Amino acid sequence: MLISCSNKFEKLIRKNNKQIVIDTKTNLMWQDDKNQIKKNWNDAKNHCNSLNFAGFSDWRLANIKELRTITDKKVNNLSVNKAFKNIVPKYYWSTTSYIPISAFAWLINFKSGNDGNAYKITSYHVICVRNI
Repeated sequence: MLISCSNKFEKLIRKNNKQIVIDTKTNLMWQDDKNQIKKNWNDAKNHCNSLNFAGFSDWRLANIKELRTITDKKVNNLSVNKAFKNIVPKYYWSTTSYIPISAFAWLINFKSGNDGNAYKITSYHVICVRNI
């Protein structure tokens, strides 16, 4: 089943059978399965790099700019585009290091849609992405 969600900023298509969301504007494919995991920053990057999911093995951890493209701050308590069904209103890692403090990396809060930074040794949720 395909579910299409669009507005002037993006065109997202959900493929329920593969548990993925395709963004035709950014040419990114997002993992959106029910297995929500939490890892520290290094383990999150390693997890995505070794992930074999939906028939693909070239997954990676998204950068902060890519994560911002799927936020929707108009939605209360879950600020992510409605094409996503399995993201929880929590913090998710990005692969982007926080330049002023090398022990930190950027993350996004899908409850508010805001980003922030945290120690890389802390465990937060992981969502993987791949280029299409």
